Amino acid sequence: MIIHDSSTDLSTPLDENLDESIVGHDDTDAPITGPISARRSSDADLASGESGAEDATMVTGADPEAATTGGDEIEATAEADSTAVGTTSTGGSSMTVTIRPVEQGDFFAWYGLYAGYADFYEEPLTDDRAMRVWAWLFSDDFATHGLVAVDGDGELVGLAHIRSFERPLAGEIGLYLDDLFVREDKRGTGVGRTLIDAVAAEAKKNGQKTVRWITAEDNATARALYDQVAKKTAYVTYDLTVD
Repeated sequence: MIIHDSSTDLSTPLDENLDESIVGHDDTDAPITGPISARRSSDADLASGESGAEDATMVTGADPEAATTGGDEIEATAEADSTAVGTTSTGGSSMTVTIRPVEQGDFFAWYGLYAGYADFYEEPLTDDRAMRVWAWLFSDDFATHGLVAVDGDGELVGLAHIRSFERPLAGEIGLYLDDLFVREDKRGTGVGRTLIDAVAAEAKKNGQKTVRWITAEDNATARALYDQVAKKTAYVTYDLTVD
């Protein structure tokens, strides 16, 4: 696995201005017309750039590569080596994965992954919500940034959304991992672990001692991974809906 270059500063906006014409993975500047979901249904707009790849982004059950919101809090101490280099492997085979900041040209591949993540929670990703989150990733007005996992063929196979947050009682700044997702056909290859390692490396580079995320209490498969890299906290998460 190749962790992202430690010289990359995610605290700086990746692009000062989000262009009205979202650049697709084919580097064309054609503006989006019609539903994004319709555009990604074509071969050129699928997450992997191949026919049938849309199905590969779907999550069919609890998996260590797909963090589930709600439930237990998990914290990891930022001790990862930000210059770690190697390969992920499974079943005697290996693959090279690079973790890097999301780029403007990743839009449709990112959309395919994030739509699969949203579908897992039975909250279909609307075009409006997708565009809002995409704008956040490149705006200096919002704390959220994105990392993507890229395989040896240049295809996006996973994503992580992160943001800094204040910890008043500790008097520190931590790094929050909001979303974690790996394409279905790449699970079990270590991509999820590689993404978590990259997030920890980013926290360490920024002087942040804690990475935090949440998962469902019954998400046993995911927790099998999380228990290896972090510790479960004693806190319970609440949401108060404000009308």
